[in-house]
Amino acid sequence: MIGLARDLRGLAFAFNTKASYMMLFDWIYPTYTPILHKAVELWYHKPEVTTPVLKLFAELVQNRSQRLQFDVSSPNGILLFRETSKIIVNYGNSTAVLELVQFQLGGLNCWFLTATTQVLFPHWALFF
Repeated sequence: MIGLARDLRGLAFAFNTKASYMMLFDWIYPTYTPILHKAVELWYHKPEVTTPVLKLFAELVQNRSQRLQFDVSSPNGILLFRETSKIIVNYGNSTAVLELVQFQLGGLNCWFLTATTQVLFPHWALFF
């Protein structure tokens, strides 16, 4: 899982055009996003697993080179917002129990600011 998330993040970083990014997004969603969600849900206490997955989602929402220009009739912006917010909530709910026992943020602190900024103030979601 760790290697897969890192490799996919590398691909997402390399795909700067809209066409190549959309091929990656269409390949990942909806087939492989449930696997990534399940990995965060199962191994929430392992930063070596959660950090690459969370960084992958942070890279997916990064609007580098204006690659996230979805068509007006395309639901992809809303789907990307939904999947990213779902993984933030899953990780936050899972670590809430862990934080009560010990104060550990794990992989959250490395990407939280970037991902939440991109998700809360996107220029690619049609409803903002």
